[in-house]
Amino acid sequence: MTPSPQPKLRTVGSIFVLCFILLLLTLEFFNGGISSHHLLNQADLPAISNSWGLLLPLLAWWLLGSLQQRLAQSTNTHAGRNAIIAGSIIFCCSLALATSFQLQHMAITEWIFQGLLLSAIVLPFYRAELFLAVALGMTFAFGAILPTGVATVLAVISLLCQRVLWPLLQKIWLWLQPKSVSE
Repeated sequence: MTPSPQPKLRTVGSIFVLCFILLLLTLEFFNGGISSHHLLNQADLPAISNSWGLLLPLLAWWLLGSLQQRLAQSTNTHAGRNAIIAGSIIFCCSLALATSFQLQHMAITEWIFQGLLLSAIVLPFYRAELFLAVALGMTFAFGAILPTGVATVLAVISLLCQRVLWPLLQKIWLWLQPKSVSE
């Protein structure tokens, strides 16, 4: 019996996130100091240091453990590949949002953000791979706290839509359908 590669997912993924954050903080440190971001981008509100990004490996450890369990219980042979593809697409969208913000293309930033909000209606952002992709994709521009907050908002919208709104709409739709007359 060959060992499953899934136990490595949590460890390797968390180490990757740790290296990513350490690289980001090192680059910031040697280029003028570790950045801080004001809440809501307003100078009169408190600033949050990017050093809080050191907590992202713990978040990754927890999320990847959740993903690991879901993959172990899945009967779909392509579940791992699908998770990687979905996470990669959302990571690229989050990275595009952060890049457009850094380049001060606010119209593009707004479009991408609104697209993420709309996609939360149909995509499962409460899943570990999508949550982590949003948090990591925007980290280089916004630090770790704001992207984690955005990922949380997307996850809540997604969870409410998929677990409450869609089932409720299905029940209403079935209730409104004409009853068939049995002979």
